[in-house]
Amino acid sequence: MNSKILVNLTERQFLQIWYSQNLKTIYLTATDGRKIEVIRRGKWNFDTGPDFKSALLRIGNQLQQGDVEVHLRTTDWYAHQHDKDPHYNQVILHVVLWEDLKNPVIRQDGQQVPTLVLEHFLKQVDFQRLFKPHLSQRNRSPQTPSSCLEEIKMLPRKKLMELLQEKADLRFQQKVRRFEARYRDGEKKEGRKEKSTLPYSSTPWPLPGSDWDQLIYEGFLEALGYPINKKPCLKLAQLLPLESLRNVITRGGEESKVLWLQAVLLGAAGLLPASLSSPVLKVADQENLDWETKSYLDEIYSLWGMLKPCLAEVQMQPEEWQFFRIRPLNSPIGRLARFSFVLAKLPPSSWIHSYVTLLTDSQEPSSWRAETVKKLEASLWVPISGYWTCHNGFSSGISSPIRFAIGRNTLREMVINVLLPILYFYAEKTSQPHLQERVYQLYQVYPAPAYNRVTRFMVENLFQEDSTEPGQFGQGMGYARIHQGLIQLHTELCQMKGCLTCPYRTF
Repeated sequence: MNSKILVNLTERQFLQIWYSQNLKTIYLTATDGRKIEVIRRGKWNFDTGPDFKSALLRIGNQLQQGDVEVHLRTTDWYAHQHDKDPHYNQVILHVVLWEDLKNPVIRQDGQQVPTLVLEHFLKQVDFQRLFKPHLSQRNRSPQTPSSCLEEIKMLPRKKLMELLQEKADLRFQQKVRRFEARYRDGEKKEGRKEKSTLPYSSTPWPLPGSDWDQLIYEGFLEALGYPINKKPCLKLAQLLPLESLRNVITRGGEESKVLWLQAVLLGAAGLLPASLSSPVLKVADQENLDWETKSYLDEIYSLWGMLKPCLAEVQMQPEEWQFFRIRPLNSPIGRLARFSFVLAKLPPSSWIHSYVTLLTDSQEPSSWRAETVKKLEASLWVPISGYWTCHNGFSSGISSPIRFAIGRNTLREMVINVLLPILYFYAEKTSQPHLQERVYQLYQVYPAPAYNRVTRFMVENLFQEDSTEPGQFGQGMGYARIHQGLIQLHTELCQMKGCLTCPYRTF
């Protein structure tokens, strides 16, 4: 390839070369002499972490699945401090354009990563076509259209819908079993049924159903961590159990409860700025803080100062959270703070029992589904007030006020992916077939959330219509169940290039 072109190549363009696999040969060789065969290049990652996730490579005589990191030079690995970042501990191949370091790079866990130098494996390509602007856009479809696009679009719609429903039910059962495993794991752990260590505790715990409430709480917090803070959110929920927070909730009026909850959530998460250089603050000096932020932090610091001695063993570090390439509304600081308004509205008895009552209350058969959907969403559709209506973090304010603790789309995802599977497992565990049937019926007709990249891609490949707005594809497409089927099919087949085993080809 023309050396002048290579000199002017940006890392983004080099990423596109790996994505397109524009190579002279499929027989590649790492710097340590091992042969490399690319079976699956990996999924282009637009968030924090390695550039390509879940690649499948044959390195030497071993088949390995993991991540691929792409740089222009070998030393960029250290320049970007990947050797100190555990998010890169699944990298199995370091792809570079030029080798400026003879030794293989080292991951944070101490493992060496083989290096593939592509300088001599690149073929001449049409760079104008290859580097089209849309390829680098974050909202690009998760992969290029499949080769069976036209064939699939001609298949009977009834068959497509039946298979999507089948995949959706499989996905639902997988979620049920995942929460079952988490529940059983919680039963084995010591300490969940002990009294809270937070001060001023006057309520006898645990409440009946508290293990189930904890399961819901963990699921909700994990969902709020989407897309890249799910793990730290789940860790926080397990370090700071709901029983502990209930002791905070029993104090004072609603405004006081919310502030105490924000202090304990943000403090235990390690998201209160310890200094002006804290990564969660994003300001250069004290003068950049507006008066509202200064006043809010003064109050939260005062409350956290009383709580901190009791929570020394559960405090997380700011480095555990990801802020790179996330939209302001997805900031873990703002999401945790606004979730305090939901927690402040917890029922006085048990969370799980309130939801069970909501589903089993006698209602007219013709309206109970619609009414239940409204009531489920109303339990999380909580208005907010104060500082977090106009801030996503501790820096400058935002132009459009935030009115509710959880956005409508996120709320709907939480019901579909967390609440309904847990309620189904609860009914199964407590031998309530009527409740189990009601949960499943609700899942079948629950309204769909907005289309995401995966569901939009699948619709464009499976249906002839061009629109990707819910409800535009006739009966069925406006339901969350069908969207879950689209995601499951993509996970099982399209993401893994499983065209030869695609069930849509069997009709």
